[in-house]
Amino acid sequence: MAEKKKPRVTRAAAEAAVQTLLRWAGDDPAREGLRDTPKRVVNAYGDWFSGYAIDPGAYLRRTFEEVEGYDEMVVLRDISFQVQKGETVCVLGPSGSGKSTLLRCINWLERPDAGQIYLNGKDYSNYLSETKKVAALRHDSMAQAIVNAAEKGFSSGRPQEMWESVLTVQKKFYQQGTLSPYPLAQTYAQLGENQEALNYLREAYDKRDAAVLFINTDRSFDGLRDDSSFQDLLARSGQPQSN
Repeated sequence: MAEKKKPRVTRAAAEAAVQTLLRWAGDDPAREGLRDTPKRVVNAYGDWFSGYAIDPGAYLRRTFEEVEGYDEMVVLRDISFQVQKGETVCVLGPSGSGKSTLLRCINWLERPDAGQIYLNGKDYSNYLSETKKVAALRHDSMAQAIVNAAEKGFSSGRPQEMWESVLTVQKKFYQQGTLSPYPLAQTYAQLGENQEALNYLREAYDKRDAAVLFINTDRSFDGLRDDSSFQDLLARSGQPQSN
């Protein structure tokens, strides 16, 4: 006997299911920033599983006549999305699809060849120039020197050189006693020098730097989350330890 075909779930039912999950997680689907989340989630699932409706044989029979002019690999193309404040977005995709590259671009660890990244409504690529303007308005010579160093390093196209350039200037002000050890900890963490980052974090804690109270949410230290010394700093400063 042929298996009875199950009725297709409607889009409205799928979006209602996402709203149920949001309520189960303790949030309000009607909250600003989450109102369009059910629609985005259903769109994403529709894209992820769209292959079920495609004939694999058609792909296997496809050939390309023009194969020249593809010397440079394009990792990301036509990427467009928004993340509201307080919203958590999960980036899914098969290995090699560009997930890590996308996150590195958002975190400014890679420099996109084209397009814009906006943070709080501002063009992220112009972040340094905007920061320089603010430093100039405040007559903050230290901030101006650090931003100038960041711009110089960033112009090379290699984020590593940007952080190294920033670190050189930060050390100068640190040695003069005008800069807290906390920014150096952040920069060393971005460079992947975790032990140095921890050393400056401990010094910032000993000097009662208020910034240490927020290391649990400072994304600069994501690479230190599993380190026992970092966990100890969290405990000593009364912050919840990472799982």
